[in-house]
Amino acid sequence: MKVRELQHKLTGLESELDVICYMEDNSLVSGDRGVALFEVVDLAAQDVERWRDGDGKRCLKFASTPTGDRIALLEITADL
Repeated sequence: MKVRELQHKLTGLESELDVICYMEDNSLVSGDRGVALFEVVDLAAQDVERWRDGDGKRCLKFASTPTGDRIALLEITADL
């Protein structure tokens, strides 16, 4: 998702609503819970280097490099 897409979606919501993220990933969900919940703590621009590891999982290294990218990074917590 691009920042402009996120901004567009947020403009249609009440400004005082809490923002909660969720994921239906079985490795994060336990017991009878259907989803894992996260709360947004912060949002900042960050220079990163992106790649995929040997298993194809996405990875980030926080660094400014010629081949890197600048991204919007949401910091989340599972402590609601």
